Formats: sequence, C-alpha cells, structure tokens
Amino acid sequence: MKEVNLDKNSNFSEWYNNIVRISKIIDDRYPVKGMPVYYPNGYFAIRKILSILEDELEKNGFEPYWFPILIPYDIFKRESEHIKGFESEVFYVTPSKPIEEEKEIKYILRPTSETEMYYMFSLWIKSYRDLPLLTYMTNTVYRYETKATKPLIRGREILWNEAHTVHKDLDDTERMIKKSMEIYSKVFWDHLSIPHIWVRRPDWDKFAGADYTLAADTILPDGRFLQIGTTHLLGRNFSKAFNIIFEDEHPFIKIDKNKFEAFNENNYRYEIEIIENKIKIRLYNNNELIKSYEGNIEFNGEISEDNKDLINKISDIIKNKFNENKLINKKFAWQTSFGISMRTLSAVISIHGDNKGLILPFEISNIQIIIIPIYYSEDEKNKILEYCEKVYNLLKEKYRVRIDKDETKSPGWKFNQYELLGVPFRISIGKKELENNTVTISIRQYNNKSKNYEVKLENLLNELNKLIVEYDKEIKERARKYFENKILKLDNLKDLENNLDKNIAFKVPFCMREECAKNIKEKYSLDVRGTDIIPEEAKDKKCIFCNKDAKYYVYIGKSY
Repeated sequence: MKEVNLDKNSNFSEWYNNIVRISKIIDDRYPVKGMPVYYPNGYFAIRKILSILEDELEKNGFEPYWFPILIPYDIFKRESEHIKGFESEVFYVTPSKPIEEEKEIKYILRPTSETEMYYMFSLWIKSYRDLPLLTYMTNTVYRYETKATKPLIRGREILWNEAHTVHKDLDDTERMIKKSMEIYSKVFWDHLSIPHIWVRRPDWDKFAGADYTLAADTILPDGRFLQIGTTHLLGRNFSKAFNIIFEDEHPFIKIDKNKFEAFNENNYRYEIEIIENKIKIRLYNNNELIKSYEGNIEFNGEISEDNKDLINKISDIIKNKFNENKLINKKFAWQTSFGISMRTLSAVISIHGDNKGLILPFEISNIQIIIIPIYYSEDEKNKILEYCEKVYNLLKEKYRVRIDKDETKSPGWKFNQYELLGVPFRISIGKKELENNTVTISIRQYNNKSKNYEVKLENLLNELNKLIVEYDKEIKERARKYFENKILKLDNLKDLENNLDKNIAFKVPFCMREECAKNIKEKYSLDVRGTDIIPEEAKDKKCIFCNKDAKYYVYIGKSY
C-alpha cells in the first residue's frame, strides 16, 4: 500500500493529486494530456452518480437518447454566440481518405450536444402536441483544454450527462429550470452529501447562446469554487438558428412576466403589455411604430399563454382595434439545457476524504463491504474461509461485497488499504467470531480509527441497515458543518484583503460591471461567480472594489 503522507487541510492540492492516483480512481500515465484511464474504483463511482441522475430524470418524464459523436461543422456554426464560446476548443476530425461527397465537409468531436440535437429536433417538432420534449444523454464530450489539466476537474475528455428540453412557452421553460435545480440538488445533497449554492452567473460568464445560466457551486478545502452543475435557459436563440418551429393553438407568445408578442402574415409584430387591468398594444414594422392602443382589460387567472380567457380577450382587442385577422400560430420553441460531469466525484473526494484516503457515500462505493478472514493455521483457515463464504452469501444479494483471500498481505495491511480505497464497511472474521457465531463490523471514520461492532450473524442484516444510515448521516452532518464556515460576507476591501489567506470564499457588494470583474481577477485572482438566484440587493452600499454604487451582493473567490 502506498502512503498518503499529506495533510488534506494544509496542502490540499498535493493531497488531491496524490489521493486520486493511489486510491485507484485514475491513472493519468496514458500519453494524451487530459485523458486519464479510470480504474474500476473511479469509473464505478462516476457511473453510479450518473445512474442516480438518470433515475431522477426518468422519474420526471425524461427519456434517454443517443446522438453521434461527430458533428458537421456547418451545423455546429449555426448559432453565432455558441460557436464563439467553443470555437477554440474543438477537435477537428479528418478522414485519411474521404469519399468524394465528403471531401469538403469538416467534422468536429462534439464539445457539447446542443447543435447536433437541435438539428434533429427541428425535424421532429411540428405541433404544440409534440411538446414538451424531455431528453437526456449520458456520453463523453471533447474539448481541447490548453490550461493545466487536473484529474476529474479539468480535462479534454468529459464524462457527463446532459439534458435538453423543448417547450411551447416561457412559463413552462422556467418551470423546467426550477425542476432541473431540484433534480440536481437531490443528487448532490440527498445522495452525495455535497454542500452547494446556486448562483446566477453574470452575463459575461453565461453559457454561450443562453439567455441566462444558473450554476451549482461547491467550495473545496483550499477555498476554491468548483462548478458541479449548470442549467441554462436558452430562450429561443437556438430554435431560431435551427428553425425549431411548431404550430400552436393561438398566436400569442409570452416574452416576459407581463408581455406578449404576436406576428401577422406580413411579419408585423404586435407587442402587448399588461399591468394590472391596463393593456397596451403596439404594432411595429421592424422597429417602426405603426399604431398603438391603450385601454382596460378584465380577465381571470394569471398572465400566461395557457390562460384562455386572457388570450381570447387580447385577440378580440386586436381584431377590433387593429382590424387584424391574419395573426399566425407558428412559433419558435423555447429550450433549456443542463448537465453534470465527473467533476461531481472530485467534489465527493475533496470534501469527504481525509488523510487516510477516500470516504465515499455508501451508495456510490464500488466495494461497499469487504470481508477479511484472519487465521493462523491451516485448520483455522478452512473453517474461517467457509464461514466467510456464509457471510458473503448472506450479503451479496443486497450489497456489493467481496472477500479478500490474498495470503501475501497481512490483515493490518488490508485494513489500511481498504480505508484508502474508501470502502465504508469492513467485516473481520477470525477464531473468536467463528466460535461465537458473530462478525466484527468496522466502519470507516474521518481521520480516526474505525468504529467496531460485534454483531450476531442472525442480526447482521438488521444491524447493517442501521449502521449504513448512521454512516451516511455522519458524512452529511460533517459536510454541513464544513460548509457553514466557507463563505464570509464582507462590505469593505480591507477586510477582504485580511482574509485572502483563509481558504474561504466571499460574498460582497458589487457594481455588476464586467470591467470591474476583470480588474478583480487581475489584482486578486478572484472570480465573480454571480448572485443568488434571487439577487440580494446591496442598498446604500458601494462596490467593494471600484467604490461605485453597488447593485447586488455577489459570490467571489478563486476557482477551478
């Protein structure tokens, strides 16, 4: 067994780089930068995390799809903002001997799947009856990362799950954004005990082609933010680029909380605004105002496309006041996309692990229970191994359990090795256990010797159930306490500077200007991560950096 020999809290970066290798998560000796080989201990955990997510998605009506790894470049470049965000990162694929009809076609390895999926969505979606479309794909994407790569955190081959949805209106799209956050938080916290915050990324840091981006950030022991999940409201940007058009029941499109628009056959645009019981309607040809109307409107229910009473009354006003009978029901669809990757496992390792190795939530451990026989003679050996098999057969239907029969390693070596690998439970069986018809259960503890319990064989399953609940509960409670002290709220620059060496992140008043964010990055190596989902106003505060009027409190810190 290799030794950890590093203190996680005082030298986190080296601890992490060491632990992911010696605990059999990855082997990065493969000769392509940013593309490690995953051992079973690491790959199983990633697959299990993504499987948990798939189950949650399918409970909410999502279905799995598979799309090709190659994307024709002319499809990829259709959404102009999207291509700006990924152009420098793509891998181009060139056939050695392209056939005649493909000589002029450029292919890329998918860096993300929006463009290839939306090309197909435009062929599938024709009517409001086809919506919503809820899809997901667990796959690999490829990005030519030129910065320093870090196992599980920054690489060129990304193992992940991406979900893509299509909706008929803004309200349904925003409901999906909220649902995506609920699904992800259930995976991160309920299943994996990763504490995190949800933030709204500033406009300069949103996903390329999105209206806005919300991100789940955790904070690692060195105080750096790690993004573990994102969800993007794409609006109609991609549907306009890919012509994802559907026929709806009516022509009105909600574009904001109290605004609609509609188009006639000449592509003139109606803009409708409703404030309480007042309605304003403006008719435009391009940006030229042609005609307007203001009046009263009484309706029941909310301002939404599904409110038939409201929709009918707006329609009647436009017919009567604008003599309009040729509004069109064809609309561009609304979309979202969201994804999580193997970064989630890096958060699990970083937050839960200790100086002895990995500590893994029971659900994602490749080996959940290891049985270690202890004997000192051939006579003991046969009887004890037989008893180990009996225990194994009792557990194997419910748990991932193994017996370590390796005679070249001592029991003590094995104890340390399985702690390093993050195996939650160890069952030791020797002469005493054999004679008493018991087992000794040892539970992985944070920077401590294992807790030991002697359990009668007939009570083993019941006792294990209780101990597993307690094991995961301790992980969650420790993570909760860890995160409580990871964000410091400050209002002045001096206090910030005095705390820069504390391995924490900050929440500060900020002017929301990109130029100021760039200056912060240059001077302090701190990133502006964003605001709370509902931004906290910084009333009567000055920006902590430029001293101009602050708009909101933002999270700032170093990041991966």
